[in-house]
Amino acid sequence: MQITIINPNSTESMNQGIFESAARVASRNDKLRMLCVKESPALINSAVDEVNAAYWTLKKAIELSSVTDGYVVACHSDPAVKAIGEATGKPVVGIGFASLSAAAKYAGPSAILAISEQSIPRKEALAKRYGFEGRFDTFATGYTEEMTDSDVFECLSRAISLARQKKAYSSFVLGCAGMGSVAPRLRKQLGLVIIDGTEEAVLSMKP
Repeated sequence: MQITIINPNSTESMNQGIFESAARVASRNDKLRMLCVKESPALINSAVDEVNAAYWTLKKAIELSSVTDGYVVACHSDPAVKAIGEATGKPVVGIGFASLSAAAKYAGPSAILAISEQSIPRKEALAKRYGFEGRFDTFATGYTEEMTDSDVFECLSRAISLARQKKAYSSFVLGCAGMGSVAPRLRKQLGLVIIDGTEEAVLSMKP
């Protein structure tokens, strides 16, 4: 299967980590194409960012429809997911839906690790959109697109530690595709269920 993974923001430094997340779970027959939308905002952290990114993400997806079997939209806000499906007739999975659906399979409460305090209402709205209202608590991490993997690991670890002081969460959802680069390390060192939406989206596209 030829899967086009679209990073809807313009931060190319995220691409390698997103691609590695997809490659971790892709089958031998999957061919992965990674695309960064350079016209979009650097990071999608508001409704304005999401609308701008959605336009360009849809445009790029349509341009590649003849050479693509399916799409993964690698932004936790799931911009343009439904529109891409309607415009291309191809399967398309957003990492927001994929990750929340995966977390909902676990018994007990789950937490979403968001970029910032500004992101929290949008994560709550996303959960409500997909029928998971009240199922998730959301925590700001302070993540930024300029961080190294070591920085990302530290900021996510701190957020997880603070969250666990409040409640025993069954899983933690990474609320940005760029966080996925440290998912294996978090799992190994913290011994927790860490859900990377890019992994889950690729897995969901398998027959």
